[in-house]
Amino acid sequence: MYLVLFNAVLANPELHHGWNGFCFTGDMEFSWYDLAKKIGEVTVALGLATESEPTEFDAEERAKFFWAEMFANLAFASNCRVRPSRGIALGWKPTHTIDDLWASIRPEIEVISRA
Repeated sequence: MYLVLFNAVLANPELHHGWNGFCFTGDMEFSWYDLAKKIGEVTVALGLATESEPTEFDAEERAKFFWAEMFANLAFASNCRVRPSRGIALGWKPTHTIDDLWASIRPEIEVISRA
């Protein structure tokens, strides 16, 4: 997408500017719960956790891991649905699916857990 957008803007610098400059590459939808559940399943399978069911952050955890309560709510208690319509109109083609996202979780956790 970056290369497609770069070449399109080189050909026409006014093509994407201001509000029209937003180009999303996501073309899938998932819930934060489903993502957290998949992460939990992988961490249990790798012996890094004992429970795969996601739990809510309590007030102390929100204060520790997020700048503010409001940020935690915006990050995990909201929806964001995007479509890559501008990129597709420029010739970009999505190549990954939700299954690719799920498949990427284990390798990423394996790397992170070794750090």
